Amino acid sequence: MVLKDLEAYKNIYLKSCKSHIEILVEMNAKAVLRQLPQGKEFRVNASGRIIQHARHQDNMETAHSSD
Repeated sequence: MVLKDLEAYKNIYLKSCKSHIEILVEMNAKAVLRQLPQGKEFRVNASGRIIQHARHQDNMETAHSSD
């Protein structure tokens, strides 16, 4: 059973919390990261910022502390 098939829910529409532009910017950022050699070390967070994965930060801190 799908809600849209029920009469009570026939005219209810869900709206995305992100605008079309925000979705495009996020998709573009992810596409750029996929093309970078170290792109897997980064991610796009919920606010759209490109940040380094925590596991890569931990590895880098460990590598620097052993120097």
